[in-house]
Amino acid sequence: MRKNAAVAALLLLAVCIGLGIPLGASAVQDRAILNKSESIPDADATLGLNTRGSVSLAQKYWLMSTQRLSVTELSDGRYMTSEQAGEKALEYIEILNKYDVNRVGTMNDGEYYIAYQTPQLMMSEANSRAPSLIAWSVCVSDRAGSMNFLIDDETGALLSLLYIDRDRTGWETGTKTEIDANELSDIVSQFAQMYGAEVLEIWENTNDNESNFNEFGIDLMFPGGLDTTAFAENSEAEQNAVNSLTLRVNSMAYTFNDGGIL
Repeated sequence: MRKNAAVAALLLLAVCIGLGIPLGASAVQDRAILNKSESIPDADATLGLNTRGSVSLAQKYWLMSTQRLSVTELSDGRYMTSEQAGEKALEYIEILNKYDVNRVGTMNDGEYYIAYQTPQLMMSEANSRAPSLIAWSVCVSDRAGSMNFLIDDETGALLSLLYIDRDRTGWETGTKTEIDANELSDIVSQFAQMYGAEVLEIWENTNDNESNFNEFGIDLMFPGGLDTTAFAENSEAEQNAVNSLTLRVNSMAYTFNDGGIL
């Protein structure tokens, strides 16, 4: 009897080791990363995660637009829940529904289909002094295409957006398309106002005649400007500067502020 009990105990221990510890370790690791500075193995930079408000929205857009970023998936966000991230993505779709732009629609039941919403830890691959951030990757899709949002976990701001056709061939098969400058200005202004930013200029890059997409530069000024002196490389340090973001559009796809990720 004792022998059988010992065998059962060993089997139970093996199951706990095989299943419980890895699952528990994932949550513990997430909490450690979210709550204090932490070095991630095989990464070139040491993460110093920020307290709320310690990194401005202007600095987060700078990180997205100028740095090649590495991405680590998390099981939870720090400030937003999965449901809140999904709701924020749908809020952005409703804004775009007012305009003549490619976007996803609802399914037969009248609801949007959210394929996934995943929190991600993002950091510069090359600059160890650059801040890290947590953003939710939210994908909403329909029969024609999908929209991939990167939403700031702290503020809910739209950091990056990709729309692409269902077959994901839009960048190769799409063609340049005529853009309504007034409509583009209205869209950019509406989003900028949500974050307290001022639109300084929207300009089109007309130098690349060979590409199959239109490229626009969007210059924004956030309250307090953009100060990267604390973490930028010396040659990149800027203070009271504007955020220069990029929008690329063709007939089947577009990407805003992709930051080398999407």
